[in-house]
Amino acid sequence: MFLMKTTKEILKNIIDEEDYSKIEASANSLLKMTVEELQANYNIKNDSALKIYSYIEFYKEFSKTLLTEVNQINEPIKLYNLMKPHLMGLDHEEIWVVYLSNSLDVIKKIKISMGGIGRSTYDVRLIIKHGILCNSTSIAIIHNHPGGSLIASEADIQMTKEVAAACKLMQMQLIDSMIFTDTGYSQIPIPV
Repeated sequence: MFLMKTTKEILKNIIDEEDYSKIEASANSLLKMTVEELQANYNIKNDSALKIYSYIEFYKEFSKTLLTEVNQINEPIKLYNLMKPHLMGLDHEEIWVVYLSNSLDVIKKIKISMGGIGRSTYDVRLIIKHGILCNSTSIAIIHNHPGGSLIASEADIQMTKEVAAACKLMQMQLIDSMIFTDTGYSQIPIPV
């Protein structure tokens, strides 16, 4: 028998899960799904898939208003929370730069690059240019790993070295180079 699940049943199954890590994994996988993937993975009709997809998009937009009220980046978790609405649930890599004042107040944040599943390109000159134009004294770079790995690749380490060197040359400070995943973050050591 071909059984179709309702939106309520799918969400109830996720909520009824006793193991929190499974709930988080289910929720994170939902954030990345298209309407077609929702239909295929949960055996649901187009109407239900559209409804779930609408809830997901609403959640993403609503979370942006809640989490972007971070004004000062004086600890890594604040950077992670600031960028969560922009990087959570993505199926491709993005590199963002947060420009900060002397007191580590956020001046602005810019998406520098949008790449593929496993890599993204960047231009150090553009990163520094934006910092100079907004009178930033410190910057933080953050990029996501859609696959969930918190381990820095050689390219990640190289990017950190290049940006740190350019910052030093322009009397700016790279205060963080973070790898973002839906379940946490790691920091790439910044060379002195």
